[in-house]
Amino acid sequence: MMNRRHVLRLAGSGLMLTTAYAVPLGHALAAPKPKPRKVLAGLLLPLSGPNASLARLIERAATLAPPDAPKAEAILSFDTGGTPEGAAAAAAAAIKAGAGIILGPLNAAEVRPVVAAAGGLPVLSFSNDPALLDSGAFMLGVTPSQSVGAILTYARGRGVRTTGVVVEDDGWGRAALAAAQRAAPGAGVTIAPVVNAATLDAQALLAALRRDGGDLPDAVLIPAGGARMAALAKLLRATGTQILATMQTVAGSAAENDAFDGAWLAGFDPDAYGDFVRSYQAKHGGEPGAIAALGYDAAMIARTLLRGGALSRAGLLAASFKGVSGDLQFRSDGSCLRGMAILQADAGGNRLIGHGSAG
Repeated sequence: MMNRRHVLRLAGSGLMLTTAYAVPLGHALAAPKPKPRKVLAGLLLPLSGPNASLARLIERAATLAPPDAPKAEAILSFDTGGTPEGAAAAAAAAIKAGAGIILGPLNAAEVRPVVAAAGGLPVLSFSNDPALLDSGAFMLGVTPSQSVGAILTYARGRGVRTTGVVVEDDGWGRAALAAAQRAAPGAGVTIAPVVNAATLDAQALLAALRRDGGDLPDAVLIPAGGARMAALAKLLRATGTQILATMQTVAGSAAENDAFDGAWLAGFDPDAYGDFVRSYQAKHGGEPGAIAALGYDAAMIARTLLRGGALSRAGLLAASFKGVSGDLQFRSDGSCLRGMAILQADAGGNRLIGHGSAG
């Protein structure tokens, strides 16, 4: 069983920047050959600025190349500075260096400028912002549709017919609610009631979840964590109501996470993620966090396409990939169908209880 905080931790320490490999010249009398690619991918990250520590986790994970990886599979990092202008300049520099695919950027605001500068190269963004659909980029980040769709389908299979939703009025909360409302009809689940957390305390939230002052729904989806949501979770557990969650819900402190024991959530397969963590720690030490696994998967996708002779947008759409963050199949609008593990949050860890997919 993987430790919950170990699996979902997002913070980390710094690292050295990746460098490109040199490619030796061929023999002067040899027959002409296609010029070897010196750089497989340009990795665009905010290596300076407030998100630098997070960016370095992703960079370290992306450069965990297999021992037999040829030099032509080198991945070179470019600093976006965390700005749209810096991201566009980084993309141009990656292209000049010979990259065949762009991995990144991290921030949603940087994605469209990178696509515009990429000159038709595939762009595999780490963002999970639904507003980027049809932007020309592919979204590798775990989206609300993936997290919420998978858990609602699983919950219906376990007998859940009605699900309340408690959301904060922020970007993630609104996106999670919209995802639940889209997924519910196909899953056979009724979403009611919807409660805006606003400034309500846990007791007021519980009262708002009671339909007409009566029964609670079969389950309650809490897409994000925090002290108030943890307090609500304790009250719901006392009533026997099933809690549905996301990876963001249980990414807080140990005390907050413990309040969600018994919750069902969609996340990464513990075995695959555990193997990744051990590989990361053997080379770099420390804990990579869930978002770093996206960097590892992005590099794996680039190498798979190169080895298959399909390092292109068409190649990305034609293939499927088995990653640490799930089984991945990209669509032409940039979205991704992701196979996810269904986990039950238990004291000190997350236990695998099923599988699901959504996109």
